[in-house]
Amino acid sequence: MPKRYQLNHHIDVLQMHEDKGGASVTVDGVERHDNAIPFIDDHKEHSVEVRIPGSRTALL
Repeated sequence: MPKRYQLNHHIDVLQMHEDKGGASVTVDGVERHDNAIPFIDDHKEHSVEVRIPGSRTALL
C-alpha cells in the first residue's frame, strides 16, 4: 500500500516589481538558496513565500 502524506503548507506567491534579483523561496522564515519547497510531513503548519521578479509593464 502506498504511503500517504498529510501536508499543511500555506504558500504565498508575490510578484515584486522593484526587485532586481531573481526568484527566491522562503520556508518558515528561512531562505532556501536552492529555491526548492521541501514538503515536510510532520503534521505542523508551514509558511512558504515565493518571490518572483516582474515589471510594471507586464500588468498593463
